[in-house]
Amino acid sequence: MAKRQKRVARKFLGPLALVTIIVFVVFTLPGFIIFQTYQKGNGSLIIVNEGGAPETDAAQEEIIKLNADPLAISADKFTTVTKNRADVKNGSLVLVNTKRPFEGTISELTDFTDESNVNGEFFLSVYGLQFSKEIAEPIDRFTRAYTENFKRSNIYIYNTMSNNTEEFSLCPDYIEERSTGCCIDIMIRDVELGKYDVSQSNSYQWILENCGKYGFIQRYPADKSEYTGTHCITYHFRYVGIVHASYMYEHNMCLEEYLQELKNHTYDNSPIIYQINNRNYEIYYEMAAPDSITQLHIPDGYDSSRYRISGNNVDGFIVTVAL
Repeated sequence: MAKRQKRVARKFLGPLALVTIIVFVVFTLPGFIIFQTYQKGNGSLIIVNEGGAPETDAAQEEIIKLNADPLAISADKFTTVTKNRADVKNGSLVLVNTKRPFEGTISELTDFTDESNVNGEFFLSVYGLQFSKEIAEPIDRFTRAYTENFKRSNIYIYNTMSNNTEEFSLCPDYIEERSTGCCIDIMIRDVELGKYDVSQSNSYQWILENCGKYGFIQRYPADKSEYTGTHCITYHFRYVGIVHASYMYEHNMCLEEYLQELKNHTYDNSPIIYQINNRNYEIYYEMAAPDSITQLHIPDGYDSSRYRISGNNVDGFIVTVAL
């Protein structure tokens, strides 16, 4: 009887061992290969495994639609893209303040008189508020998500590019970066009380916690004055893109901190690898050349649909690549 049981055991254990090996190869080995693919340069690779934004069309469209298998592209080979010195002044990550005015260009302006930019999910101080067309869709998605969450439409967009510093303005602070066209001043409208607020409500807390999912940051937080050089401005939000906004929120960074930190991460030495919506993005800094031309490094085989370049309005460029 004992011998028969041993024969039966051998009969089934053989196929079971084979199945185990196949499962290991199929599910474990690709992950090991991907990990090895990311090892490059002389520095250590920083991998951030964060949940980030929900799976939305904005996250997919905002930076790069993945068209290629990352395993088919060598991360150790690079091609170059040429940028002029003036390009340092352009992009979603430019640092703008009273000491560094915006001298870049806005590719296209739009306003809320365009019906496609008015979704019925928010109020406006005036319909003629202008802004960069780049942020029209993010505003739409952001305000729709707010309305869906609270089952009411009481976001009040008071300002975009102009500075209303008069005595009775709801958003009286002079803010230099409004000139980028990538800013919105938001208030919460209490219809019953006829009041506008932005700092003492659950609605405002939701905005702070979720704005990054749509590419916005609170530009001047209460605890970042030592970096921004500006007091807390609760109502002012700036568009920087979903990947960067999500990273800043999760790491409690303002724009000044983030741009400074990125200088520690170059294409060949510790680029940041940030995971959001189950996709990896590589973020790194390249210093602008002292002459008029800078050669920026892009992984070989990646076309322009898979990377974005922004100047920082100081001394270089930020490259963001979808791996």
